[in-house]
Amino acid sequence: MINEFSVSPRPSNNKARSLFLVFLIAAAILAAVYISPIPKFKGVVGVICLLFIVGAVYVYNRYMAMKYYYDVMLDTSGTPLFIVRSVIGKRETTLCRVELSDIVSVKRLSGEERKKHTTPAGFVRYFYNPTLMPESVCVVTVSSRYERAEITVEANDEFVSLLNSYANEARSLFPDGE
Repeated sequence: MINEFSVSPRPSNNKARSLFLVFLIAAAILAAVYISPIPKFKGVVGVICLLFIVGAVYVYNRYMAMKYYYDVMLDTSGTPLFIVRSVIGKRETTLCRVELSDIVSVKRLSGEERKKHTTPAGFVRYFYNPTLMPESVCVVTVSSRYERAEITVEANDEFVSLLNSYANEARSLFPDGE
């Protein structure tokens, strides 16, 4: 029996914090150079400073402010779904909604395996990791009538085995994806 549950991984974002601080410090130094009376290359320095500010904002929003939730739930018709949601402040967004019967495989990859892993041709890749460069990830391969995709999430072994068993059960209950 498929039970509804929700998991929110705890990110270890020391790398993201360090990158964020490096971007801010570089932007501050370049802003000081931009303000100085040196007229040479003022436009180039301003553009590079702006790029560092944009990079800092991106790292903050993507890895420090965003919180992910991985849910298994039933929709109104009783179809089991795998859903990935993101929350930034009070704004919640559904990023991914997949029927469990469309999940082909769920596997956990370590850092070395992840570097060697290649996505099959014709598959779209989605990354929903709260940690910058995580130690290990979970790759969920989905094949439906509409799309073939690999969804990369950050989860523990318990989540991987539970999602795999629920996907197998859903395929036996809904063989045609109905």
